[in-house]
Amino acid sequence: MQLLMKYKRLSTYLWTFGSRILVIGLTAIFGVLSARVLGPVDKGTYTVSILIPSLISTVAMLAGPQLVVMDVSKYGRLVYRLHKLLNWSSAVAVAVGLACFVMQVTSSSNAFSFITLLLSGTVFIGIALIVSEFLAALLQARKQFKALALLRVLQIFVPGLMMIVGAIYLGLEGATLGYVFGVLIVGITSWFLWDRAFEVQQPRRDSGDKIPWGYVLTTNLTLVVLFLSYRADVLVLNAISNSMEVGIYSAAVALAELVLVASMSMSTVRAPIYARDHSRSLSSDTWQVFGLSLVGSAVIAILSPVLIPLLFGVEYLESINATWALLPGITLLAVYRYISNAEIIRGHKFGVLYSCLVSIAVDVGVLCLIGGNMGATGASLAATLAYASGLAYLLIHRGVRVNPKSSNVSDLRAFAVRN
Repeated sequence: MQLLMKYKRLSTYLWTFGSRILVIGLTAIFGVLSARVLGPVDKGTYTVSILIPSLISTVAMLAGPQLVVMDVSKYGRLVYRLHKLLNWSSAVAVAVGLACFVMQVTSSSNAFSFITLLLSGTVFIGIALIVSEFLAALLQARKQFKALALLRVLQIFVPGLMMIVGAIYLGLEGATLGYVFGVLIVGITSWFLWDRAFEVQQPRRDSGDKIPWGYVLTTNLTLVVLFLSYRADVLVLNAISNSMEVGIYSAAVALAELVLVASMSMSTVRAPIYARDHSRSLSSDTWQVFGLSLVGSAVIAILSPVLIPLLFGVEYLESINATWALLPGITLLAVYRYISNAEIIRGHKFGVLYSCLVSIAVDVGVLCLIGGNMGATGASLAATLAYASGLAYLLIHRGVRVNPKSSNVSDLRAFAVRN
């Protein structure tokens, strides 16, 4: 029996780890192809344009995937409030998307064009991104990791393939159109599968009918700030520098983020366990994540002078220095993402929220000081310092909450226990 359980656990890790490698690999491949086809300037514009719907979906998600994992892990089924929360989330996405569309079109009125309308219209794919994440959370909670692996691959492959085809024939306009249609295809399919699962479960309206708005709103704020802590540098760099530096930086990010595969894989597999058992220690898993990420960073650092000109082209040679500056931060980010995911799924969201605010403050502050002169490399240095600061705060916050050692921290302990 124990041998069978070990085999199932190993199989789960292999499927999840393999799918994450494939997802990150596909992301890198599509990033390389789009960089070569579009060039640094259009690549930077495209990166910013698809970042906006991702931000909208994060704002409108209302912590839905986290609540799905918690509820299904606890009740063993879909409860009615999950379906209601998805409807609320979709409505928020429409409202925020409409507001962003009006602002973008209005601000571009003096230079209005088809590409302006197209880039502004990407904000309306937020619902498709949200539904896919609700379905992914359902599969994760049910431990259907093979189906989850397939969904994650399709989330990258379908929009990525259509984006590349569009970019080859129509440039920036085609890339944007292809990405939008690809996301919509995956979103509509996810909506059909979610509705089918909801009907099959026949969820009864009981105590699980009420949406815990306190948890939802606070956790959602944490996730929004968490997203900004990862991507604020792109927005700030675009504002203080130019699209070319954003394109160079995005190439460095695409290569460096290969390090995150171990953290993402273990987070996916372990989240349902942490949702059920809040007392389970994180230390062993965290050290494994750190070790694997450190090895990955070393390999990428050694190979980047060869990989960047080979994959992206000689126009992206500046990405080598940016990658080297970013890799230490990405290693720490891998650890941070693993711990923060476990904290959120356990309901300890305030430590993550405050650590994100620290990270954003450091990132934006340092980037504003050096980004104008150092461009993409400055953004990488700022990100590394930001990830280190965020992780340091999160570890201190957890340490005070879990293991207070002296009366000198009694006030902070009382605050942390409440959060």
